[in-house]
Amino acid sequence: MSERSKQLAAMFNNSKERQGIQNELDLRNAKLLDESFLRMQAEINSHIERLCAELNQEPEIGDILRCDFSDKETKVTRTDTGNVLSAKFDPFRHSVGFVCPKPTNFKYSITVKKGVGDSWYYADGDDGSIGDKLGWLADKVLRALLGLNSSG
Repeated sequence: MSERSKQLAAMFNNSKERQGIQNELDLRNAKLLDESFLRMQAEINSHIERLCAELNQEPEIGDILRCDFSDKETKVTRTDTGNVLSAKFDPFRHSVGFVCPKPTNFKYSITVKKGVGDSWYYADGDDGSIGDKLGWLADKVLRALLGLNSSG
């Protein structure tokens, strides 16, 4: 064996070890994002369901909001107008997109992103961090379905 072949063999071995470590890290990060996405989906659905139940008890709303939950999509329908707010969950992109064509032509999306170490965060469509709490999101999307300004 030549000195050059020994060097190449050592470099190859180091490369293999680094690739193994990188593969392990990639798998761990993917698992973290998958778990965070499932947590996000459950939290969004819980907040929407709870706020719809509260709003339906208000005399001004009058029991007009109906929720339909599935693994891929959440829909909230206004029974008085037929308007629908949909939240489509994409587990491959770790994201959810909200659409409500009427009455406000509302669109909004958030994605689970990898942070530093074992941390993660939610980012909106502009890739800005929106923290890790989603309680405000149910308010934002239901305001759109009710035809209300989302800022007030």
